[in-house]
Amino acid sequence: MKDYLGAHPHIPDDGAVLCKNVLVLRDAADTGYAPYPDPIEVPAVLAISMPQKQIDKGTAQILFRKKIGTILQNIKELEVDCLIIPESGADYATKMWTRELGAALAVAAHSIDKELLPKEVVLSGSMEFFEVISALDTNTGW
Repeated sequence: MKDYLGAHPHIPDDGAVLCKNVLVLRDAADTGYAPYPDPIEVPAVLAISMPQKQIDKGTAQILFRKKIGTILQNIKELEVDCLIIPESGADYATKMWTRELGAALAVAAHSIDKELLPKEVVLSGSMEFFEVISALDTNTGW
């Protein structure tokens, strides 16, 4: 497999890596990754990569939309009720990721793809992250 620029990626640049039944054993860094007394099992974790900096803006937007489509399709197939979306990890692409994510969720909420959305979407990040995504759709009930 090769990415858009011809390199061999670990994560497809137009998709996501799905990890099912992930057991979370430790807390966050600020606790020194202390062990949880009762580990938590998460039904699925979908990991994506950000488009490389060398890719033009239009292509990066298309890749983001494909990634979001892959995520929505997977959570529908897994019958996931809640999708948690973090802002962290987007690095240089945070603003574009936020805009594309908000737009994709708004389009899905008002289209025939509405059944792809889970009952609940939780946004984890800054207030700006929440406000940009929320501004793109005010009628979903989130």
